[in-house]
Amino acid sequence: MSTLKKRFMLAQVARNRQKRLNALLKAPLLPSKIRNNLGFYLVACDFRLTWRCNSQCIFCDIWKVYRDPDSYLRDHGEGLNVSKDEMTTEEIKKVLDDLERMKTKNITFSGGEPTLRSDLCELISYAHHKGMSTIINTNGIAITEAYADRLVSSGLTVANFSIDGPTAELHDSFRGKGVFEKAVRGIKAIRAMSEKHGRYVWINVNAVINKKNYMSLTQFIERKKEWGVDSFSLGPVNVSENEASVYKDTEEFRLEVEDIRKIKEIFSGATLKRFQEAGLLTRLPFGDSEEELQQNARNCYTHPWQYCFIPWIRTVVQPNGDVLPCCYSPGEYVVGNLKAHSIAEIWDGQAYRMFRKKCKPISHPICRWCFLFKHTNERLTPFLKLINYGAR
Repeated sequence: MSTLKKRFMLAQVARNRQKRLNALLKAPLLPSKIRNNLGFYLVACDFRLTWRCNSQCIFCDIWKVYRDPDSYLRDHGEGLNVSKDEMTTEEIKKVLDDLERMKTKNITFSGGEPTLRSDLCELISYAHHKGMSTIINTNGIAITEAYADRLVSSGLTVANFSIDGPTAELHDSFRGKGVFEKAVRGIKAIRAMSEKHGRYVWINVNAVINKKNYMSLTQFIERKKEWGVDSFSLGPVNVSENEASVYKDTEEFRLEVEDIRKIKEIFSGATLKRFQEAGLLTRLPFGDSEEELQQNARNCYTHPWQYCFIPWIRTVVQPNGDVLPCCYSPGEYVVGNLKAHSIAEIWDGQAYRMFRKKCKPISHPICRWCFLFKHTNERLTPFLKLINYGAR
């Protein structure tokens, strides 16, 4: 491990200690906050800066908002609010000021494709100078060496790259011709500029597991050193049985029960050890029982008896300033708009509280698709029940 990476990890330990201290100071309030559906500690905020995107991924149709809006509206109806309006630089900075007062430590800039916002580096720098960790979720297409230089020098902490296969042929079949080469160029540029500036940037690769690529995912181990990647995360493809779903056209990529069994076999034993030794350990959202596997094959990962703590500690901001209680909630769950109210007012507002109330246990239908916080919530559920989480 390089000295630069060691310093980065020590700094992250210090940040995590501060987050734990902030949470500990609020701990006596936790039972009443949960019972009354009031926000506990806003640890992380995800700014979806824009719906614009420079790719046309098979697993996503956000790009249609600008390129084929009629098709998008046919698929979504009155669901997700995808106004083309975007918050200005100053409006976002004002929200970051409020988040600083709330002691929020993690800021993610996503989209759409966040690199299409001309003020991305300015926003990263603004958050960085407030002591916040800054994260981007990107396809990497626009990250040249010059742009990587700006990102790193702005104070970027983590870069999440979406790459669905270890080869150009596979990745480009999902995301468009020539995208793989540009994404890998972006990864290498971030690593090179990280070394140039003496500021370690953690690089993670996100891959969408599907029927077409899962047999080749272990090849990412060989790419780790070549690209300069630190971690690797997997998320299953989202294929809904709902005929109105925007994902209905991706049926050919659906993971069947047998596929899931094979994936679990692949990421076990010697292969799992190789991933661990490479620092690429990935926790899969799949269950163990036959019933769970059948549910997983229908994109269901959350049990109806499960409790969800995430709306008490995280939030999402849409491009137009709408606030969502989590990254999986569609537009009908908007709990406020930052052009009308502050994040602090929205955080403990009536709409947010009503959403939290239906998370104990989970009763929002959309939550069944969520795999992101499955393990976190499973660990927390016994404790939350102990403090009478479900009251009121």
